Amino acid sequence: MQYALVNQVRAHAQKGLEGVCELCNGKVIAKCGNIVVHHWSHYNRKECDKWWEPETLWHRDWKNKFPEEYREIIFKNDSTMEIHRADIYTPDGLAIEFQHSSIKKEERASRENFYNNLIWVVDGSRLINDYKRFQKKSHYLTTFYKDKNDIFEVSNTEDLLPSFWIDCSVPVVFDFMPITNSIEFCSSKGFLYCLFPQRVGRNAILAKISSVSFIQSIVNGEWNKRFSILLDELKKDDLDKRNAEEIIRLQLELTENKANKIPNKRHWRF
Repeated sequence: MQYALVNQVRAHAQKGLEGVCELCNGKVIAKCGNIVVHHWSHYNRKECDKWWEPETLWHRDWKNKFPEEYREIIFKNDSTMEIHRADIYTPDGLAIEFQHSSIKKEERASRENFYNNLIWVVDGSRLINDYKRFQKKSHYLTTFYKDKNDIFEVSNTEDLLPSFWIDCSVPVVFDFMPITNSIEFCSSKGFLYCLFPQRVGRNAILAKISSVSFIQSIVNGEWNKRFSILLDELKKDDLDKRNAEEIIRLQLELTENKANKIPNKRHWRF
């Protein structure tokens, strides 16, 4: 937890301080060691966010790329009594969750349902084999979606990306950059890979985005508009593709039925 209230003012953790959690009003203490990220820790967090998890340096670095007023925004659902803290929440209603550790599919789906407009940013460097597989299968990224630069149609998504994330109902941004700091993996340095939830036929849509462009599109409010336009386009193309496939299927079925109805013209001679 990056922020707590100290004398009713939102504050970073500093050695020796105590404060109050913005979400549950519980007492918290500043933890400022030399190894872990400086953070606030509950004396008792049973009544706080059930989605809480320890924050890594990767997690904190990502949050710090956004304005302070976007970070750790409190959500309370009066009808379900759920309380949660979004990693990032923008003025135009976009939530971002940074995920380093593994989570259960049930929790993933709950978060996607709770936030009406969500992006996952996933640490692709947590398991080194995930990026090795991505790099090995990068030849899949050869078919551009409608000749759009850096947007690809991918048929073998499960071979390219971690299978846990390929069926999300929201965009998933894979961050392989921590691992690409080494010379061995420098080919993708500075780029993120965004998997969109909408498919076109059997193909997934994957975009290559610079980290700078991604952050700027969030901060300047362009992401929602661009995503909405792309999503509408993908839905239309998917429908057109399915309709075309259905027409072909019906034509083949009609041809097959006609072939089966051809009478036997064999002539018998006595």
